[in-house]
Amino acid sequence: MDNQPTHNPVDPDQVGTADAAMRIMNVLSSRRGRERAITAAEIARRIGLDDPEGTEVRATLARELEFCPEPVLASGRGYYLIETGDEATDYLATLMSRLKKIGRRMVTVRRLLLAGGWQLVDGKWIAPPARDVNTGQSRLGSGPGRLFDDSATGFDPPGRKR
Repeated sequence: MDNQPTHNPVDPDQVGTADAAMRIMNVLSSRRGRERAITAAEIARRIGLDDPEGTEVRATLARELEFCPEPVLASGRGYYLIETGDEATDYLATLMSRLKKIGRRMVTVRRLLLAGGWQLVDGKWIAPPARDVNTGQSRLGSGPGRLFDDSATGFDPPGRKR
């Protein structure tokens, strides 16, 4: 019985709607606690969705999460509903750690773009003129700059001709 879809199949055009989210929540209702997590692919199979990788389920949860009646948590094992305060604490700590890493990466990329001559104009990054890799001289009119041109990062490899 556990191998059969537990609900009527989801119309692929309805994925991402509140109805699809509620079908997902119905599956998750029996998955309380980290030890009972279920993969996105298994959720898809149980609601009758042809989504062997669980891509549509993950997308639906990402879009509809704020409308779910209770927190849906995720781990390396899959999705589950919160059972203990420790699960909430651990999950929020994981999210904060990821947020900090993303913030550091944003600062690094922005610094490298600015160091490479890129400009932020009206919310869009504008590439610098292309430069000759050997001489560092501008090649105006020759196309966009190269994001990973090592001269843009300040890295000066041995033997570079200047």
